[in-house]
Amino acid sequence: MVTTTPTPAKKSIKLPIILMVWPAAGIILSIALYAIFNFILGSIEPANASDITAPVSPLRAGLNILLFLVGAASAGLGPISFIVGLVLLVSRKK
Repeated sequence: MVTTTPTPAKKSIKLPIILMVWPAAGIILSIALYAIFNFILGSIEPANASDITAPVSPLRAGLNILLFLVGAASAGLGPISFIVGLVLLVSRKK
């Protein structure tokens, strides 16, 4: 049985592309999940929960914090990750 191993150039293109794409994907994913979770959890809560002084459920607060951290990590580390991915992409072996 003959198996072919990927060449180093083909192998090394995955990491730079992932490093360049994940910040945008993370921001889009966190915004989409925020909208979905708040729509679902907003329809489950009682009608009088729309008051600004009403307490927020711990599940909703926890999800909002988690999604904020995902979005903040994507926005904060995104430029660094994109630059590193671009450098790796340009300097890979041909």
